[in-house]
Amino acid sequence: MEAVGSRGPKLLIPEDVIQRITRLKVSYSSGHPTLYKPITLLWAMGRAARGEPRLLSWPQTEEALKRLLRDHGARRERPDYPMASLYRESVWELPPNPSPRRRARHWPGPL
Repeated sequence: MEAVGSRGPKLLIPEDVIQRITRLKVSYSSGHPTLYKPITLLWAMGRAARGEPRLLSWPQTEEALKRLLRDHGARRERPDYPMASLYRESVWELPPNPSPRRRARHWPGPL
C-alpha cells in the first residue's frame, strides 16, 4: 500500500497499514454495522495475496465488488461508496482521474 504525500507516493510499513485499518470509522444501518468497507478491503487483500495487479479499471472493479456486496448481504451494490470512504480515510489509493459511472455523494475529487 502506498500513501500519497506532497512528494508523491511512498511505501507504507505494515504497522502503518494496520493502524489505518484499525482506525476506520464503522458505519451503521438499522443498528448493525455495514459490511461495505470490510468486503472491499478483503477483496483487495485477496487480490494482493494472489499476486494480481494492484490497480484495475473501474468497470472491472465495479463488477467484482458489486457481486461481492450482493453475495454477502450488503443492502446496496455501490462499490463507489466504500472506495470513496476508504480513500478519505487514507486506506485506499485512486488513480489521478477515476471515472466511475456514478458519483458517490462524498467522492473525493472530480470524476
